[in-house]
Amino acid sequence: MPGNPGHPLSLPLPIRAATPGKLLMIEAAPEYLEDEKDPVHPPSIFDFPRELIELIQSRLTYHDLKALRATCKASKEAILLDDVKIAQTRLKATLLLQEAADYTQRQQKIAEFSRWARRWPNEYRTYWSSDTISNIHKNYITRATRLNCYVCLRSLPRECFADRQATGARSLGHKEAKMRFCTNCGTKRSIWPPGTVLKIVHKSYVACRGCCSIQKGEVFYRSLGVCSKECQELIEKIQQSAADLEVKPAHSTAESHSHDVRREVNHTTGASDTATARMRATRCLRCWGIDHTEKTADGALGMRLCKKCETFKFGDMCAGPEVASDARTDYGR
Repeated sequence: MPGNPGHPLSLPLPIRAATPGKLLMIEAAPEYLEDEKDPVHPPSIFDFPRELIELIQSRLTYHDLKALRATCKASKEAILLDDVKIAQTRLKATLLLQEAADYTQRQQKIAEFSRWARRWPNEYRTYWSSDTISNIHKNYITRATRLNCYVCLRSLPRECFADRQATGARSLGHKEAKMRFCTNCGTKRSIWPPGTVLKIVHKSYVACRGCCSIQKGEVFYRSLGVCSKECQELIEKIQQSAADLEVKPAHSTAESHSHDVRREVNHTTGASDTATARMRATRCLRCWGIDHTEKTADGALGMRLCKKCETFKFGDMCAGPEVASDARTDYGR
């Protein structure tokens, strides 16, 4: 019977865990089966031993490591930034080696095809061709259908690159190939400034300043750095709003500052000259600079000076003769 402890059906059932070489039979203990789940700290992959986590990291690519590290705080602590940088360096070196090997293979094909091409020079010759080996067209051999972007480190189709990135010194296998970047990286990473006009497969496009995307656009608006009339109107509204914000805050700040100064002066009217000022903006700068005396800046010129300091600096035009004589007596050192 199953209730009998000695009965075979009452024994714990085995669990089969798949391994690379064989099936491992593990006898499950009753306490393992009855283990309660912690709702606050659920089991995670980062609870594994450090050796197992490093083994998992060694099987991941650079893009997988970067995406996994950005998931949560535990992944950021488990996956070190140095490991991501090492994976990035290795991936870039691998892409460069693959591109160099592809370029070498294409050059070997050209050298082999040119042998029989010179033997049959009129093969596939057209009326407009003037070369003696017109039956070999190098563009069909050297033209790459996929190129590497060395910013995002991905192999992308030829149509994802501007013509300047796919031809010339940055074409397949040339000296500036490691500086090549795709159109997405050029716009998202601000390599191209907004409003740049570029050519993709011999067609003109613009990195629109309004919608922040690469669009074909109209010829007139393309010269303005936008793709349409709506984007141009949007930019004009933004520029007008920015101009208004630059003027209004400065005006309001000056008014509020003068209002605070007048209120402080009116509040301290009738008090002694050595009364402590409530705020730094209403304190006489000269008195504070000489002996740290906090006097109210009640001058008439708005220079953040008291009346005696204004009289000492600007003469008798700011105060009467009695105040001027007192100022010269106090500050004529």
